[in-house]
Amino acid sequence: MSPFGQTYIGDWKVNYTCYEFKPDGWLPGEPLKYATYAIAEPPQADRGAFDWKPVALLRYPQEDFAAVFSNDREGLDKAIAELTKRIENSKTQA
Repeated sequence: MSPFGQTYIGDWKVNYTCYEFKPDGWLPGEPLKYATYAIAEPPQADRGAFDWKPVALLRYPQEDFAAVFSNDREGLDKAIAELTKRIENSKTQA
């Protein structure tokens, strides 16, 4: 998987980043960890061409800079699943 990219959840644009790192205390030969974060942006049509109001972005993870996983695919799958759920929740509350 690419360390960064773009995908869509419905008509929401999602930019994601996943990078490998060596946690504190890492020793050669131990598996690397993968940090993942993503930001979902609502469709442009929802904002209007001349609407300069702030855009409500959804971020994964909500509390930390990035979530840590054993592999990059697991991180992206988790980010997409959580953002999908939050996007669906935002549609029902609107």
